[in-house]
Amino acid sequence: MPNIIEITDFGAPELDVFARLTEAQLRSRRDEEKAMFIAESPKVIGHALDAGYQPVSLLMERRQIVNFIIFFNKEFIMSYSSPAEIAVLFADASKAKANTPLYKFMLLAVMGGIFIALGGLLTVIVAGGMPRDAFSSPGMVKFIAGALFPVGLIMVSVAGADLFTSDCAGMTLSCMQKKTTLMQLLKVWCLAYLFNFVGAQFVAYILAHKTDIIASNPYSNYLNTLANGKLSKPWDVVFYKAIGANMLVCLGTWMGYAGKDIFSKALGIWVPVMIFVTLGYEHSIANMFFIPAAIYNGANITWSAFITSNLIPATIGNIIGGAVFIGLIYGYLYNPTKKQD
Repeated sequence: MPNIIEITDFGAPELDVFARLTEAQLRSRRDEEKAMFIAESPKVIGHALDAGYQPVSLLMERRQIVNFIIFFNKEFIMSYSSPAEIAVLFADASKAKANTPLYKFMLLAVMGGIFIALGGLLTVIVAGGMPRDAFSSPGMVKFIAGALFPVGLIMVSVAGADLFTSDCAGMTLSCMQKKTTLMQLLKVWCLAYLFNFVGAQFVAYILAHKTDIIASNPYSNYLNTLANGKLSKPWDVVFYKAIGANMLVCLGTWMGYAGKDIFSKALGIWVPVMIFVTLGYEHSIANMFFIPAAIYNGANITWSAFITSNLIPATIGNIIGGAVFIGLIYGYLYNPTKKQD
């Protein structure tokens, strides 16, 4: 049997250590996620290919060994999940939420509302603290707000919390894969929505209003202008913008499941969420922070106006954006219970 030289921790080949491995042993090592190894001769190269390793490069005359190929474990290279794998991961996570005890799910949803609201509060302090730039470079201020807000969804994903808007896609996927029922979907949506609101109010009233960090200008003016701007839009405009918002939020959650490390998850989430905030789309849970915070801060806005002019159309649009454009479409494209064309 030809020689195989292992490489550990991407270091130099340990040329004094030789192993004589069969194809089955190679396959076992691949499953254990051995990072890489060096192979000589066509026979062992064939074994490596059959075992699922991927060739990277042909090396010549390195430490007196010529014509050998370095192989990477395919799973090591593919450090992200495929769309088909994401569909299963997303649905399984949603199934777990549906089966979570009520009091635990309530706490998860409260934390989800808190994290999203904290992302919103961060944008008020940073983007709202740039009043001159808002006139000279409005696009840059919007981009800064967009770049900062995703920390909320990143915290939801990494720390572990529940968010109604991402549940719109996740529970739809889970139902399509027959892992949950329609009644469980409705239960999760209603509970997540209610307790996201509770968490958002904690940040809006206690962490923002009662701490006075949004009481003075320019933060107060920025928040009031933002809230009044959201209420000034026609019902249908809010509805359409909400479709775009949750299509992107759920896409961010979807892409977050692709990552197998924190940085990859954060980047996958960040890109679509940054786009939705920069474009000024409407996210119902984020608005549960922005508009009530303005109300607590003395803005001339009524709760009835908030609910009827913004929250209702934003919620309906979010459901369509998440459940239809991500949940149903990707659920159809990557449904493991159906034979793929």
